[in-house]
Amino acid sequence: MDTPPEPGLLQQALFYAAMIGAWIAGEAGRAALAGAAGGLVRWLMSDRRRIRDGDAAT
Repeated sequence: MDTPPEPGLLQQALFYAAMIGAWIAGEAGRAALAGAAGGLVRWLMSDRRRIRDGDAAT
């Protein structure tokens, strides 16, 4: 009995991209994206913008 071949690099990349897309479309992904977007907006609206502070805001 032959075993099926291992998936190639492109197939693996497409699988992981689909998994990430499914996570983003889910409730946890939406909450994470909303939190990151809120931190980014807060950092952009601050008077003293520094990269070090922007890292902590998101």
